Amino acid sequence: GGGSATPFGCGPTSSERRMAWAALMRLIPQRSRDMNKVLAQQQMDAKKCVQMCQKRYRKDALASLKIARDFSARGKKLAKEAGVVWRRENAAAAAAKGESLPTSGAAESRSKRETREALERKKAEEAERERVRQQKRINFLLTQTELFAHFIGQKMGNIPSGPGPGGGGGGFGGGG
Repeated sequence: GGGSATPFGCGPTSSERRMAWAALMRLIPQRSRDMNKVLAQQQMDAKKCVQMCQKRYRKDALASLKIARDFSARGKKLAKEAGVVWRRENAAAAAAKGESLPTSGAAESRSKRETREALERKKAEEAERERVRQQKRINFLLTQTELFAHFIGQKMGNIPSGPGPGGGGGGFGGGG
């Protein structure tokens, strides 16, 4: 039958197919851009969500660290307050019995003075140890330098192998 390319003579003609194909080809880049925009928006939303979660968990972690720091500070403060209360109670009990306790200020100042003196002694001992250590180190380095100079001088032929007139410790550059 007839000149139709499709069976029974129905359906688009070749020019209609070409026009439909051209329309589809124009839509593909546009739909591709739309899809890329959607994907980029999803990625941005995911990043925002991650940042918000990190911020929240970081805030919780910092709060827990602050609580841990506060525990030690509170413990120290409580111990200090308890010491004040105990001293006051001991003084009141001693006064009720008619005993005489040394004044808290004098005892504390004596204790502070002893502590300060002990600390100063410790610092002085440490300084002396450091001075001795430094002196030993300098002596060692000088000995090593003299040995090096002696052997290099021997190798170069500048220094005789035995000790020179200066007692053997001439340093660099010969025996003078």
